[in-house]
Amino acid sequence: MSAAAIAAPGSNRWAGRKVPLELVALPPVETPSLWERIGTAPAWLVSLAVHVAVLVFLAGITIIVPTDALRTIIESEITPEDIDQFKVDNVLTPEVGNDSSVNVLSPSMAASSMDRPIEQEFQQEVEMVRFDASLPTANAVEVPNNEVLTTMFDAEGMTENTGGVEGAIDVLTREIASHLRENETTVVWMLDASLSLEDRRNALAERFEAVYAQLGNTGDVDTNHLRTAVATFGEGVNLLTTEAVVDVAPLVAMIREVPPDESGKENVFTALKAVGSQMLPERTREKRTLMFVIVTDEKGDDDGDLENVIAQFKRYGVPVYVVGNAAPFGRDKGYVTYRWKEGEREFRLPIPVDAGPETVMPERIRLGFWGPGGEVENERLSSGYGPYALTRLCVETGGMYLVADDTNQRKFEPQLMRSYGPDYRPIKDYTRDVMANGAKRALIEAAQMSTAEEIPNPQLVFAAVDDTRLRREITEAQKPMAVVSYRLSALQAKLEAGLPDRPKVEEPRWRAGFDLALGRVYAQQARALGYNTVLAQMKSDPLPFERENSNEWILRGAPESDAGSEVKKLIRQSSELLSRVIDEHPGTPWARLAEKELATPLGWEWRERNNEVLRAVESGVSPAEAAKMFAPEEERERMRRQMQGEQGPQNVPKL
Repeated sequence: MSAAAIAAPGSNRWAGRKVPLELVALPPVETPSLWERIGTAPAWLVSLAVHVAVLVFLAGITIIVPTDALRTIIESEITPEDIDQFKVDNVLTPEVGNDSSVNVLSPSMAASSMDRPIEQEFQQEVEMVRFDASLPTANAVEVPNNEVLTTMFDAEGMTENTGGVEGAIDVLTREIASHLRENETTVVWMLDASLSLEDRRNALAERFEAVYAQLGNTGDVDTNHLRTAVATFGEGVNLLTTEAVVDVAPLVAMIREVPPDESGKENVFTALKAVGSQMLPERTREKRTLMFVIVTDEKGDDDGDLENVIAQFKRYGVPVYVVGNAAPFGRDKGYVTYRWKEGEREFRLPIPVDAGPETVMPERIRLGFWGPGGEVENERLSSGYGPYALTRLCVETGGMYLVADDTNQRKFEPQLMRSYGPDYRPIKDYTRDVMANGAKRALIEAAQMSTAEEIPNPQLVFAAVDDTRLRREITEAQKPMAVVSYRLSALQAKLEAGLPDRPKVEEPRWRAGFDLALGRVYAQQARALGYNTVLAQMKSDPLPFERENSNEWILRGAPESDAGSEVKKLIRQSSELLSRVIDEHPGTPWARLAEKELATPLGWEWRERNNEVLRAVESGVSPAEAAKMFAPEEERERMRRQMQGEQGPQNVPKL
């Protein structure tokens, strides 16, 4: 058999056998040339080779295009559009719980009822404000094309504690320089015109020219490409500059001479919409970077328009920065110390202002501490964050909330509080999250209940000139305790309804808030039951005085309580929850309140006292004269002024 037959395709005759190598050797074949190979190659292979060669050639070509020319090419396609098509829907605000009084997501935002679908819109009326300046309507503003509309900023939005106005201005200087390095920039300063901001406005005026001088000294920015505009707001808005200017020297005098707004209103969001519409051509027509800086010490009275303002500024890539105050922890009211004169007298007092809370809705119950010196509410705890609406505006637009002042008496480490940041998602997302978890919903509803129906503190001092007087005083003290017990029971039931969902809560802020609220309610219930017990015992069998001149009984906290098994159970439950708050959230406002609650005794004991004022009154002296007789010098002077109608200021300013 020939070698060709052995190697023929399809032959398997020799499968599995050993074949000598010489039997399978093929005859020699001539090697074709390169051109012969190309001539016989498939057409697709030749085409592929040609295209690869062309791409390699093109990849080696470099063209240098100036940046300005590229910018011209990109911007030449911009076509204005009508602004009305970008109007946004109102936020969604479902009610929290059936028949609940918790129907407000922020002080000026009404919620829809529970029986409506969560996707349904709510309608809200916004108070119309008369403006001092003539500003254009939104329809008159040019709108950029999609390229400008989709410009995004990093929305870190964390509150920065700057240590004062000077520190805040330094941060703003760096932010302005950063924007100016990238593009020509226009800065719009929005100044709160209220009485309380006079010192801060003056501090800004002192630093204003220095800021721009510092920018010019950096060497890598051109301040000729920086424009500035200034506006003030209160009940209305006043644009101090008809257009943005390069020379800021005249603006300093304008800032110093801002007429104070004594209305007590800060319509910051309405002012932002109006001035934003006026200044928007700087962004849309002239393609400049536009940034707003708000200087205030309150949260704003018109935050119901928050979502629309966010949509307007975020749509055009306009960051908003705020130089403001830290919000009080879980409370609407903060305090600003203000000095003023009435006639010849000068007053310097802390005046309540709308400064919080730091969250969409208060997430902290309002519950006082019983016992002497125990009203920790007066400590005005700091949240470490700005008020919700303004801070969220900064978050969404890529700006920052700069804390220039923290008027609260007790503050907490800013770095630690970063782990307990509020939820800055859209309000509809916040609401949906609250509705989905029973523990969160219970906390919000309990906080609202405690605010709507304040729980009074009990009477702790009882005149006892004789047993009849003592029993009469005890009877009067027992009457409000029925209300206290009812409201505490309602809070307990509301919070306990959320216990099944408590293990599902992951955020440390919500875990701390729920545990603290329920722990405090358990503690107050234990005290209330013990209080009623000791009053009933004293009323039925008054204790005798051990000292001859004693004429008054005082209830003081005691470590032990003999009010029964129910009280002991409440004490154990309270201790477990409050201890967990302290262990898991050290150094926070929640831990501070838990420590105070645990340090306040849950039991009661009677202590006798000699009250000379009471003794004088019993002898026929008027209460006012008796108090004056035994009061310290400072107290006597205060009472003298009170007797003469000088007890305090008659016209407290509206800040």
